[in-house]
Amino acid sequence: MGSRLLWRRSATAVGLYSSVALGGLAIVAAARLLGLEDFGLYATLLAALGFFQSLLLLGVFRIAQAPQTGFSAVSSPVRLILLTEQTAGWERGDRRGVVRGVVRYTLAACAVAAVSLPLFLWLMPDLIRIVFGSQYLGATDAARIVLLAAALQLVVGWTKSLPVSIGRPHLRLLTHGAETVVLLALVGTLGVTWGATGAATATLVSTVVFTLLWVLLFARMRAEVAGARAPGSAPGTLLS
Repeated sequence: MGSRLLWRRSATAVGLYSSVALGGLAIVAAARLLGLEDFGLYATLLAALGFFQSLLLLGVFRIAQAPQTGFSAVSSPVRLILLTEQTAGWERGDRRGVVRGVVRYTLAACAVAAVSLPLFLWLMPDLIRIVFGSQYLGATDAARIVLLAAALQLVVGWTKSLPVSIGRPHLRLLTHGAETVVLLALVGTLGVTWGATGAATATLVSTVVFTLLWVLLFARMRAEVAGARAPGSAPGTLLS
C-alpha cells in the first residue's frame, strides 16, 4: 500500500512539474508570436522561481524587478518614436540614416545610464524602504542586479523597433529565444541556491547574452549598409 501511494504521488508530481514547464514554454511561444517578449519572459521567470522557491521569495523578486519595470516605462515613448522614424527612413531607402539613428540613441542611452545608474544603486535601499516598506529591504541586492540588466536593456532599447522597421521580425525571435533559454537554464540553479538574488543574476546574464547577440547583428547590419553603395558590392545576407 505504501509503495503504491508513493508511486501515485510521484506520478502526480511529475505530471505537475511537466505541466508547469510546458505551460511556461507555451507562454513564451505565444508572447513571441504576439510581440510581447517582456511579458512572456517575465511570466516564465516568475513561474520558474515560484516553482523552485516559496511565495515569499517570489514576492521579493517581484519587488526587485521594479527598476526594470521603471526603465521600460520611461523608455517606452522613445521606442515608439524610434519605430516611426526607423520605418519611415527604411522605406525611403535611407538605411544609413537608420543606422545613424540607432548609434545616436545608443550613445544617448549610455549617457543616461552612466549618470543615473550610480545614483540609483546608491539610493536603492532607501527607495525600497519608501515604496515597499522596511520588511522588503532583503530585495536590495536583487534589485541592484536587476537595475544593471535594466540599464543594458535601455541601451539596446532600439532592438524592439528595429527588426520590425527593417522587415526582419525573426531577429527578435532569435535573440529573445536565446535570452529565454539562458534564463531558464540559470534560474532553476541560481534561484534555488540564492533565491531572489540568484534569479536576478540569471536575469542579468541572459540580458548580457541578448545584448551581445544584438551587438554582433548590428555590427553586421552596419557593415552591409556601409557596403551597399560600393561599386560591384553584393547585397548582404542579413538585409537581403
